[in-house]
Amino acid sequence: MSLNTQYKKIKFSDHLRSLISRYYDLQDDQTSEITALKYRIDGYVQAGLIMDVLDNVDIQALIDKVHMDKFGMTRNQRRAEKKLSSKKEEIKDWSIYDPPTIERYKNSS
Repeated sequence: MSLNTQYKKIKFSDHLRSLISRYYDLQDDQTSEITALKYRIDGYVQAGLIMDVLDNVDIQALIDKVHMDKFGMTRNQRRAEKKLSSKKEEIKDWSIYDPPTIERYKNSS
């Protein structure tokens, strides 16, 4: 690998890393900005693959490293944690369900 090719790979990786980092900063937001950023990252990855700057293994390693730096855990660990924390809240006051359904339905109309 020539020095110029290595420089391009580093420059490409650095920019991709910054895009992914920004994505992880905004990931919980459901805005058009996060959608646009997601498409931009996807296009950037595709360009890197086509230009043969990085391969799939390099890209996945970069994504995993950025994720580990941001959250201190792997993506699988974070998914499992999100599933556990997203369980629905327990209903504490069941008295709203005391009247028959037909009466509750009439009252809500």
